Amino acid sequence: MSDRILSVRFRERKVNITIIQVYAPTSTALEEQDDFFNKLQSTIDRTPKGDVIMVIGDSNAKVGHHKELTDLTWADTFELSFGSLSADLQEILLDGKKPDL
Repeated sequence: MSDRILSVRFRERKVNITIIQVYAPTSTALEEQDDFFNKLQSTIDRTPKGDVIMVIGDSNAKVGHHKELTDLTWADTFELSFGSLSADLQEILLDGKKPDL
């Protein structure tokens, strides 16, 4: 783990839930970003298969840039609620891809 990532697993009767709390570095700390996203990917990869995974926390997102409400996607709704995701975090969470670091 790291001082920026905390993973907690809750075992329930029908489903197990893993919550990963993150505090992403700012976009100006590039080396720290690379280390953070490698550790986040590793944390996700170590989560037992079949668990429901929730990644929550501060992604150091930028707030602003709004679209017309009729053209919103799931990612747009997230952006309006919580701020825009960094490109790397979006690849991991929304696209299911490991970012190129």
